Amino acid sequence: MDLSKMGKDGEITDKRNLSLKDAGNFLELLAESISSEKPLSLPLALTLVSALYDAASKAKAGDQKAAIAAISQAMGLQIGHKRPAAPFWKVISRISVLIERGVSQTEAITITSKELGIGKSTADDYWAKYKEQQLEVIHLVETLVKNR
Repeated sequence: MDLSKMGKDGEITDKRNLSLKDAGNFLELLAESISSEKPLSLPLALTLVSALYDAASKAKAGDQKAAIAAISQAMGLQIGHKRPAAPFWKVISRISVLIERGVSQTEAITITSKELGIGKSTADDYWAKYKEQQLEVIHLVETLVKNR
């Protein structure tokens, strides 16, 4: 049994690189643990409980496919198809450089999203969050200066 992607008690430690064979080993470990009538190890139990709660909430909402996918993903039988999150500071840095070069904010966001292969809304959200944080810092500095 390849435990490089699973902990010694069966918890999945790296779901991104989990193979179908690893998932089979995990399920076999789970079945052996249940059939032995001994309490499940905590990592194994937490993985199973988390998947069941997630599936239950999706099933109650009437989404059969999402309920099945929740269990499949937790057990390593299905990998999520979401794009990895874009690195926040890489996006902000690129937008800032473009704006400093005279490109409009809207165009800088569009260019950055295309260059980094992310959605325009993601780049826009990152920029808005950055600007909001920048305003908070300015406000804090002004407050500190006033109170001196």
